[in-house]
Amino acid sequence: MAQSPDKIKAIGFDIDGVLTDGRLVPLADGDVLRILDAKDSFAVRAISGKGLISFIISGGKTEALFKRCLSMKVKEENIYLGARGKYRLFEDFCRRNALDPSEVAYFGDDIADTQVLRACGLGFAPSDAVPEAKEAADIVTSAPGGHGAVREGIELILKSQGLWVYLLMARIILASNSPRRQELLRGLDIDFTVDTGNTFEESPEPGVEPHQVPVHMSVGKSHGFHRGLEPDEVLITADTVVIVDGRVLGKPHSEQEARDMLRMLSGRAHEVVTSVTIRSLAQEETFSDSTIVHFAALTDAEIDYYIRTRKPFDKAGAYGIQEWIGYAGITSIEGSYFNVMGFPVHRVWAELRKFV
Repeated sequence: MAQSPDKIKAIGFDIDGVLTDGRLVPLADGDVLRILDAKDSFAVRAISGKGLISFIISGGKTEALFKRCLSMKVKEENIYLGARGKYRLFEDFCRRNALDPSEVAYFGDDIADTQVLRACGLGFAPSDAVPEAKEAADIVTSAPGGHGAVREGIELILKSQGLWVYLLMARIILASNSPRRQELLRGLDIDFTVDTGNTFEESPEPGVEPHQVPVHMSVGKSHGFHRGLEPDEVLITADTVVIVDGRVLGKPHSEQEARDMLRMLSGRAHEVVTSVTIRSLAQEETFSDSTIVHFAALTDAEIDYYIRTRKPFDKAGAYGIQEWIGYAGITSIEGSYFNVMGFPVHRVWAELRKFV
């Protein structure tokens, strides 16, 4: 009985006739050329980092083929080339990775694959596979080998596990030097690049209402990006402020300014507001998230110690909740902890899905 796709933990592939259409083009140096479909290769690469293990079992064996497997982010120890006796290698893979065969999916197209197709939890055969492979498989794809069969099967598995959205994400650019924002976005398992080139002057216009200051800054950073966006790119910008007594506290420019800010926050509650702008060529969204932070009364010695040891000059309100002062001085918060760090990732994730 076929395993449910949402229970699959590893996916394996034959190459000739599965990732290729089976044709081998002889080269002058005696090697052969195999042509892999770009959609299939992309789908195999997408498995990496998503909690699934990929592996290759193929009778072919060339240096170019080995490098191609590595380029699809298949780990070296999970690449079996020159395979004779595929079921034995399948068993070896399951044993090394502490997997039950029922937790593994496999794509095969020929008689040599039939034993693995029957033993694994979810067997796939391309539409042009030999009859024996189709009979052994649980699913026969509508696409032939080398023309989207692998992509079709991987899509089925990832959709069942709620992971397909990662493949649909555009090229994401985070326009922020903040190591905290980079860390938090990375925590969503999203691939992105950092590009901070910008022409925006980071100073709010006079008379802007405090809660609109981070909005103004985030939108300004987005539209001040140093180049136009490509059709498949999504740009993320953000700004965080601390608000107390109707006053906006940005980043301190000196030790004395940091000291004054922390004294103002000591023994009371304040609000942290982060605004995020997500923009592509087709759409743009800006949203804000708010958290109330309660500080215990801080002594001058504690404030001085924190400033001296952590130098919080890159942080709004002169503090980082994830640092010493957060452990020692913050008694409670109302709202998102990550918002206080400068990036409300739960909102970012929800909004990014709208750009898919």
